[in-house]
Amino acid sequence: MTRIILGLVFAWFGYHELADPRLWTGYVPVVPATSTASVVLVLVHGAVLFVLSVALVVGIAPRAAGAIGALLMVEIVISLGVSGINDIVVRDVGVLGLAVAVAVGQSRGVLLR
Repeated sequence: MTRIILGLVFAWFGYHELADPRLWTGYVPVVPATSTASVVLVLVHGAVLFVLSVALVVGIAPRAAGAIGALLMVEIVISLGVSGINDIVVRDVGVLGLAVAVAVGQSRGVLLR
């Protein structure tokens, strides 16, 4: 059940990053928010999140998907956390914990265990 919940969280964020990437460009570190590069990076990030969500919900290599998701969440927590702790950082630390739990937990995937 944990992997499905994580998959749904990743699907929500992935979908929204793909549907309207300009809303998310302010979170891209180093690159100006108004640049084309920031839009492309958000689209790539959204696509990765969406692929991970499918893998998690369907059960394809869930531990690997959880580990990759945990790495993405570490990147997000660090990039957001440098400006201070706020409710978004705390939420993302929780999602990071969920991803770590999936990565180290017992695999209940259907393929590529």
